[in-house]
Amino acid sequence: MTTQKETIKILIACEFSQVVCKAFRDKGFSNTFSCDIIKTEGNPEWHFEKDVFEILKEEKWDMMIAHPPCTFLANSGVQHIFKEGRLENMQKAEHFFLELLYADIKFVAVENPVPHKYTHLPPYTQIIQPYQFGDEVSKRTCLWLRNLPKLLYINVVSKGERYIKNGKSNGSKWFQCHSGGTNHSKNRSRTFPGIANAMAEQWGNYILQG
Repeated sequence: MTTQKETIKILIACEFSQVVCKAFRDKGFSNTFSCDIIKTEGNPEWHFEKDVFEILKEEKWDMMIAHPPCTFLANSGVQHIFKEGRLENMQKAEHFFLELLYADIKFVAVENPVPHKYTHLPPYTQIIQPYQFGDEVSKRTCLWLRNLPKLLYINVVSKGERYIKNGKSNGSKWFQCHSGGTNHSKNRSRTFPGIANAMAEQWGNYILQG
């Protein structure tokens, strides 16, 4: 017999890691799938390796959690914004972001780092940190929410080790340790397990009611 959870279709957009996808499936939402233009690190049977907007045209979804690329939107890269080509790339990234946020889906969450002041994104709904959900790391993440409640901080722990440079704190050691190298952007983009589990638990229960 099919349960109500199994009938709800959830798309985790721009996610190769399947951390969020697996969290929902572990909670019984077996109709949850990830998509990205690259291969998944998880189960390929739960993954669409194609453009997200092709998927949105082909199927209807009840909920979408999206992780669009942040390279040209995040405040961490604002010092490069006026380099050749970056403003045009920023505008393309904005368009991509907004198309996801306002997609024809009832429940939508879009995740990104804090944006810089040159973007034209709407105000974010909430800022969360991994340490508010059980992972001892500081990494500010913004959520833009449509028809979804803010996440409740269910397991606040230590903020994690700080990176010390010239005797002064210079951000999260986790962030600095994932700087440089060929896979640094992929390593930074993975959702922390505590946040993924909170999304699955809290938003999963919420959409069951609506």
